[in-house]
Amino acid sequence: MLQPAFQGRTTPGWIRRKLADGLTSVLLFGHNFAAGPDRHTKAAALIAHLRKVNPDVLVAVDEEDGDVTRLDGRPAPRSRAI
Repeated sequence: MLQPAFQGRTTPGWIRRKLADGLTSVLLFGHNFAAGPDRHTKAAALIAHLRKVNPDVLVAVDEEDGDVTRLDGRPAPRSRAI
Protein backbone atom coordinates (compact mmCIF):
# COMPACT_ATOMS: atom_id res chain seq x y z
CA MET A 1 0.00 0.00 0.00
CA LEU A 2 1.25 3.46 -0.84
CA GLN A 3 0.44 6.38 1.42
CA PRO A 4 1.40 9.59 -0.37
CA ALA A 5 1.99 12.71 1.66
CA PHE A 6 1.75 16.34 0.59
CA GLN A 7 3.01 19.75 1.65
CA GLY A 8 0.74 22.43 2.99
CA ARG A 9 -2.49 22.67 4.94
CA THR A 10 -4.89 22.20 2.03
CA THR A 11 -5.40 19.16 -0.17
CA PRO A 12 -3.58 19.63 -3.49
CA GLY A 13 -5.32 18.87 -6.77
CA TRP A 14 -3.21 15.79 -7.52
CA ILE A 15 -4.25 14.17 -4.21
CA ARG A 16 -7.92 14.96 -4.89
CA ARG A 17 -7.64 13.44 -8.38
CA LYS A 18 -5.91 10.31 -7.08
CA LEU A 19 -8.51 9.89 -4.31
CA ALA A 20 -11.29 10.22 -6.87
CA ASP A 21 -9.52 7.59 -8.99
CA GLY A 22 -9.39 5.09 -6.12
CA LEU A 23 -6.40 6.01 -3.94
CA THR A 24 -7.24 4.53 -0.53
CA SER A 25 -4.70 6.08 1.84
CA VAL A 26 -3.02 9.42 2.61
CA LEU A 27 -0.24 10.15 5.12
CA LEU A 28 -0.31 13.41 7.08
CA PHE A 29 2.62 15.04 8.86
CA GLY A 30 2.82 17.84 11.42
CA HIS A 31 3.39 20.40 8.65
CA ASN A 32 -0.15 19.70 7.39
CA PHE A 33 -1.59 21.34 10.53
CA ALA A 34 -1.20 24.85 11.88
CA ALA A 35 -0.23 25.26 15.52
CA GLY A 36 -2.71 26.87 17.85
CA PRO A 37 -5.77 26.22 19.96
CA ASP A 38 -7.90 25.29 16.94
CA ARG A 39 -5.36 22.75 15.62
CA HIS A 40 -7.72 19.81 16.21
CA THR A 41 -10.58 21.56 14.44
CA LYS A 42 -8.37 22.26 11.42
CA ALA A 43 -7.11 18.68 11.39
CA ALA A 44 -10.69 17.38 11.48
CA ALA A 45 -11.63 19.72 8.61
CA LEU A 46 -8.70 18.52 6.48
CA ILE A 47 -9.60 14.87 7.10
CA ALA A 48 -13.27 15.59 6.38
CA HIS A 49 -12.24 17.16 3.07
CA LEU A 50 -10.22 14.05 2.14
CA ARG A 51 -13.23 11.87 3.01
CA LYS A 52 -15.57 13.99 0.87
CA VAL A 53 -13.45 13.04 -2.13
CA ASN A 54 -13.14 9.37 -1.10
CA PRO A 55 -15.22 8.26 1.91
CA ASP A 56 -13.13 5.08 2.28
CA VAL A 57 -9.75 6.83 2.55
CA LEU A 58 -7.47 5.66 5.35
CA VAL A 59 -5.80 8.71 6.89
CA ALA A 60 -2.53 7.94 8.67
CA VAL A 61 -0.44 10.31 10.77
CA ASP A 62 3.35 10.02 10.80
CA GLU A 63 4.77 9.71 14.30
CA GLU A 64 7.79 7.52 14.81
CA ASP A 65 10.87 7.39 16.95
CA GLY A 66 13.76 5.60 15.33
CA ASP A 67 15.44 4.88 12.01
CA VAL A 68 13.41 5.63 8.91
CA THR A 69 14.02 4.61 5.31
CA ARG A 70 12.20 6.59 2.64
CA LEU A 71 11.33 5.25 -0.82
CA ASP A 72 14.32 7.01 -2.34
CA GLY A 73 16.55 4.79 -0.18
CA ARG A 74 18.39 7.45 1.79
CA PRO A 75 18.26 6.72 5.53
CA ALA A 76 16.85 9.54 7.60
CA PRO A 77 18.64 10.69 10.77
CA ARG A 78 17.72 8.82 13.93
CA SER A 79 15.28 10.60 16.24
CA ARG A 80 16.33 11.02 19.83
CA ALA A 81 13.84 10.79 22.65
CA ILE A 82 14.38 13.13 25.59
